[in-house]
Amino acid sequence: MGELYTERYEKGEDSLPILSVSIHSGISEGELNEDILGKVVRRSQDKTKYKKVYSGDLVFNMMRAWQGAIGVARNTGMVSPAYITAIPSNEVFPFFMDVNLRRESIISQMNNLSYGVTDFRKRLYWDSFIKVQCGLPVRKEQQKISELFFKLDTALALHQRKVEYLQNMKKVLLKKMFV
Repeated sequence: MGELYTERYEKGEDSLPILSVSIHSGISEGELNEDILGKVVRRSQDKTKYKKVYSGDLVFNMMRAWQGAIGVARNTGMVSPAYITAIPSNEVFPFFMDVNLRRESIISQMNNLSYGVTDFRKRLYWDSFIKVQCGLPVRKEQQKISELFFKLDTALALHQRKVEYLQNMKKVLLKKMFV
């Protein structure tokens, strides 16, 4: 990764949206709320400590990268100072890496390179992240692969909404039938 990414150190701006990184969905807009996390999280009110990211930047939660909390920013925003942010080289099609870095073999490497007193305290620091190795096809192929996965994700989301709609319809019909 050290050949593909350069760490970014740029301060955030109050006007930018806050982005979060989760082990389930990569990067999303907005800070993860305490209901989703199941715990109270202390956050800095001073947004100048937050880091600015641009579309295509790699972002990972150093405390949870070994569990898959990594992703690529789809738009400009800012992230917690606890996250590591990185600029891709020209060899990288950023959205390919969004898929590639969430593979089990890569997550396993990140787990092995993370260190701390216990699993709960494990962290993946930049100096360890740059040692992660992965195969990288030519940029044009990376783009085609990421487009395929985007289409699959879109189709899955549409089918999931259809399933939810039909489940709700079933509930309504059963209620009407037995009332």
